Amino acid sequence: MTANDWGSLAYGNAYASAELNYCPIMRAVVLAKGNSAQYFGDEGDLDVDLVMKLLNDEEAAQRMFDGLPEYVQETFVGYAAGLNRYLADTGVDNLAEGIDGCRGASWVSEVTALDMIQHAHKATLRASSTPLARFTAAASFDNAVTMILPAGVSAGEQLLATLDKESVMAALDMPEASDIGSNAYAVGADASQTSSGILLGNPHFPWKGFERFFMFHLTLPGEYDVMGAATVGGQRPVIGFNGNMAWTHTVSTGTRFTLYELELNPDNKMQYIYDGEVRDIESRTVSAQKLQADGTVETIEHTFYLSHYGPIMDLGEISPLLAGWPNAAGTLLTYRDANLENMRGVEQWFRMGQAANVEELKQALRSVGLPFTNTLAVDRYGDALYSDLSVVPNVSITKYNNCIRGTLQTLLTERGLVTMDGADSACEWGNDPDTAEGILGYDNLPKLETRNYAANANDSYWLALPEQLLTGF
Repeated sequence: MTANDWGSLAYGNAYASAELNYCPIMRAVVLAKGNSAQYFGDEGDLDVDLVMKLLNDEEAAQRMFDGLPEYVQETFVGYAAGLNRYLADTGVDNLAEGIDGCRGASWVSEVTALDMIQHAHKATLRASSTPLARFTAAASFDNAVTMILPAGVSAGEQLLATLDKESVMAALDMPEASDIGSNAYAVGADASQTSSGILLGNPHFPWKGFERFFMFHLTLPGEYDVMGAATVGGQRPVIGFNGNMAWTHTVSTGTRFTLYELELNPDNKMQYIYDGEVRDIESRTVSAQKLQADGTVETIEHTFYLSHYGPIMDLGEISPLLAGWPNAAGTLLTYRDANLENMRGVEQWFRMGQAANVEELKQALRSVGLPFTNTLAVDRYGDALYSDLSVVPNVSITKYNNCIRGTLQTLLTERGLVTMDGADSACEWGNDPDTAEGILGYDNLPKLETRNYAANANDSYWLALPEQLLTGF
């Protein structure tokens, strides 16, 4: 089969599913391109729009597209063409109405393959840069905040008194596992009392709204035959089954980013210290549009600041001691996102659907592209698999123990935000062989092969099978 065959398959999938899903897909594209406030006003999210303009623009989309195999590129081209054919055949004034509709909407237009790349990339950043958007947008060189502490009280003592893990996690507004997670059992032959495996997947991802799941069946004779589900705009099932095996996902407890504390140059607050030398903090200005109450659209310009790790953050919403340039500790916080421009998962899901057994599924997972999910699977031969083969920063136990230094880093780490010394190159993420830069590789991630069973409910990999605990990761 050729790349064009895959493009034709995606074209048919898009056109066939558009009757139910066209408007939710278009809304998701608007958000991914950073245009939610332009079309939805206060119902949009300007901070996320601005971060999308920074991290998910067309230049980034083109880089990601260019890095994909040709047949995967063609699925994006074909899918966009299928959506455009549906719009041409239906007309904007005949599209669906109601809460999920878009009849006559000004934000409906033809899409390109790059638009669909941006859609996929925003979904990949769901547990990292997207929920961090307002902290990234809050960082400003002009934001001089002086926190007056009570006599005899240090900044560290005040932070200790005001920072608790629950409030930190609440401020981050990460998606709750109960909202988007799942639970699953992968039952092997010994526990199923048959010669085959049995998979129970209970997905909690919504079946309504613009991020909803939909079910579909794709067949490319001799190449691909999978039935399953994906969120709207997906070119292939992300959970599903073929004639020999089945797989599903739950939400992993792994972290997708780390923070770094930057020591500033006392003579120039737009520079930071790295290995005893100074580095410049870069600035980048983007613009987004916001719909006003009178129906006009205002252009909003915003300047972001970046270290070599990634965007500078202002965590003043978590504690006033963490606000300002610099914060009360005299430093800045920045973060590195392991999922930034990660499109490996797109090809992985296609390859997973082609696997004939659990062993082949494991090979499909080797490139470690799934952004934030565990995988549970079984095959007709009775083998079962649990794995947390998801994208995780390559921070070893040794690095974790040696690079979290001082009061602020320690406090933030204890409260769920791993924060390391940004002045020391020894604290950079490590690299594993045959693995994308900066993430843990296949051999260093937890996995369990069994003919008994494995289970997960968005909790730790440790207890997938109580008789065979996963430790040392």
